Amino acid sequence: EARWGCIQVDKFWKDLEAGENDISRKSSDSSVAIPDRPSFQFLVDSANKAIDEGKELEIDQARSCGLPQRLLLPKGNKAGMDFELFVSVTSGSDAAVDNLTTDVHGGSYSYCGFKGEKYPDKRAMGYPLDRHIEDERLYDIPNIKWETVKIFFEEH
Repeated sequence: EARWGCIQVDKFWKDLEAGENDISRKSSDSSVAIPDRPSFQFLVDSANKAIDEGKELEIDQARSCGLPQRLLLPKGNKAGMDFELFVSVTSGSDAAVDNLTTDVHGGSYSYCGFKGEKYPDKRAMGYPLDRHIEDERLYDIPNIKWETVKIFFEEH
């Protein structure tokens, strides 16, 4: 039942070639994360500045559905903290909308879907960890990797 302690940190579609593929992705591109929202004090200061200058208050209307990017990965500690990393590669036939490999939709679509469109995945949210698996040997297949990783925290 370790699946209940899991959190999805990304989901994306990528065109792959037969054989070995090297996939690199920035955490800021995660489909579950959003930039931090402005603090209340920042909003107050911005409103005061707009009033003082006789201007409109410009407010970013970006989506607010998703995890703040600073909370996407756990902090860890100086000695290194163990976490389980689970990666699953599927055929891509589970896509419910077009153009998913080009990221023309933007935003945190894994939790919220695309604004005004279908949820991008035909499978259940959290798949394949959305259900109890009686026999963990089912995870021992070539398109799934489950490994313990260490996350370190360093003061800067």
